[in-house]
Amino acid sequence: MIRYIIKRLLWMIPILLGVSLLIMVILEFCPGDPAKIMLGIDATEENIAALNEELGLNDPFLVRYGRFILNAFQGDLGTSYTTGNSITEQILFRIPYTLTIAMVSLVISVVIGIPAGVIAATHQYTLKDNVTMLASLFCVSMPNFWFALMMITLFALQLGILPSMGIDTWQGYIIPCVSVALGGTAGIARQTRSSMLEVIRQDYITTARAKGQKESLVVYGHALQNAMIPIITVIGSKIAGALAGSMVVESIFSIPGMGNYLINAINSRDYAVIQAGVFVIALWFGICMLLVDLVYAFADPRIRSQYRRGKVKK
Repeated sequence: MIRYIIKRLLWMIPILLGVSLLIMVILEFCPGDPAKIMLGIDATEENIAALNEELGLNDPFLVRYGRFILNAFQGDLGTSYTTGNSITEQILFRIPYTLTIAMVSLVISVVIGIPAGVIAATHQYTLKDNVTMLASLFCVSMPNFWFALMMITLFALQLGILPSMGIDTWQGYIIPCVSVALGGTAGIARQTRSSMLEVIRQDYITTARAKGQKESLVVYGHALQNAMIPIITVIGSKIAGALAGSMVVESIFSIPGMGNYLINAINSRDYAVIQAGVFVIALWFGICMLLVDLVYAFADPRIRSQYRRGKVKK
């Protein structure tokens, strides 16, 4: 297992290199001069050229890319062009807000989605199944930013029981987290239903029922456990969706997270912040996918035995 984890961590290095190279190539063709942005519209050409030289922006592309990678792996993500602040310090300050929204919304999706999918599967073609699937279709089709605005209108403006922006108290997290969790809950519920329908038709489920075991033990102790691999895969994909969704709602609720930071950087053409932010997000996704692979081992003993023998290749 340790060997596999080390191998996956080493594989993250070329992934991060590829992502950072791609974003730097894209930014290379974007309009705007960082030095001119920093100095303002009244700056002279001489001052702009001098600042470009000082920042190393006149260096060849590969030199700038190599410098960024070397500094990034040392924990230095550069300096913001517009504010002059350390990007590393800003990200360390802001990323807990984003991760909190993403993780809480993911927990909400799992806690609601899996039981809803189980209920739909065990009551196939009944009213419970139809209502669950209709609600899932409605939720997965609804943009989370629109749902967030509707919740603000109802709970903040009309009822006045929740704040409309900011996270000064824990109540400020309720609407953002529920808004982000909406689509994930629907996806997990649909996948749970599909996986459970395949498993509950198996012979060993019929045998367990024939032995007189309680229905709850048959459903949750046997069927759900053996249906978890596809569900875990969907949950892993929802991690990316939760992180992306949290970045969207941050701008709606004025939350000082990574999403707000990147949106402001895009608007001000702060390319250093954009490049560093994408690098950090790619690192986070890689870690999450590694954790999902490790969860497979706990859900399926066969995969755990393969880990121990060193036969799992990724």
